[in-house]
Amino acid sequence: MTHRAGPADKALAEALAEPGVLFLDDAQRLSPPVLYYLRQLWDSPGCAAALVLCGAGSERRWPGPRRCVPGF
Repeated sequence: MTHRAGPADKALAEALAEPGVLFLDDAQRLSPPVLYYLRQLWDSPGCAAALVLCGAGSERRWPGPRRCVPGF
């Protein structure tokens, strides 16, 4: 993986197109723009994966209520 955003973005979108689960630990440390970016990827029509945010207070930082279940 290069240090450029384009190839990393493509690789992440392709990974999320496959059924599976992506666990993000320490999600409370992610910035709001990163969370919003993940939300956009997750809301895309081709996304077949589930995202699980782990961390103290991470459920309060998710940008919007869609499919978010605090406490899990």
